[in-house]
Amino acid sequence: MRTVRENEEVVCVSSQGMVVRTPVSEISLIGRNTQGVRVIRLTEHDLFVAVAVVMPKEEVEAIGDDVEAIASASAEPPDADETDEPEGDETNSTEAT
Repeated sequence: MRTVRENEEVVCVSSQGMVVRTPVSEISLIGRNTQGVRVIRLTEHDLFVAVAVVMPKEEVEAIGDDVEAIASASAEPPDADETDEPEGDETNSTEAT
């Protein structure tokens, strides 16, 4: 569990498939009679099953750029010094004594 930021959104999901997506900035910090606030109104037999935080597009793009940089760096072939292959002739020869 974590605290959401004002520039994020939350998605609430019910067991009967109701989905509500709302910006955190539009959720009041204090409800009537200090009993909290309602983000999703459920029917009598519906249950609250999930909540997810949606990050702002700018943050998602920044993370995507970081992932792409890591992926391209790991796709580069290793330097010759970093391989486990022995240098020189690849055949295994033994010297006669």
